[in-house]
Amino acid sequence: MCNIDNKSDYINSVVQDTSIFLMEEPCKNYEICLLNAQFKIEMNNRLFRNFLFKVQESKIFYYVKDPPMTGRGNIVCGRVYPFKSRKSHLSISPKGTVQMFAFKTFQEIVDSMNLLISVLN
Repeated sequence: MCNIDNKSDYINSVVQDTSIFLMEEPCKNYEICLLNAQFKIEMNNRLFRNFLFKVQESKIFYYVKDPPMTGRGNIVCGRVYPFKSRKSHLSISPKGTVQMFAFKTFQEIVDSMNLLISVLN
C-alpha cells in the first residue's frame, strides 16, 4: 500500500468495486472512518517498559495506557492515544509490533507513526 502514489484513488476504486459487487451499483458517497496499520520497531521485553515511560514523559501523545495484564485481547501491549476525544490508538507489544487502529486519514497514520518513532531516537 505504501508504494501506491495516490492512495485516495486506490481507496475509491476499492470502494466502487466492492459496492458494484455487493449492491450492483456504484457508491454515491462514503466516508473513511477506520483505517488500521501495522509496523515494527526494534524492541525487546527489557526495553519495553522504559520505552513506554519515555513515550509518557515526552507528552507528545494525549494518553499512554500501561498494559492491563488481565482481561481480554492482547494484555501485554501498551496503548498510546494521539487524540483526546477519539479511540484511535497505537498498540505496542513488547516484541516491537505496533498496531494502529481507528485512524481517519493516511496522514494521521503517518504523523502518529513518525511521532512514536521520534521517541525512539
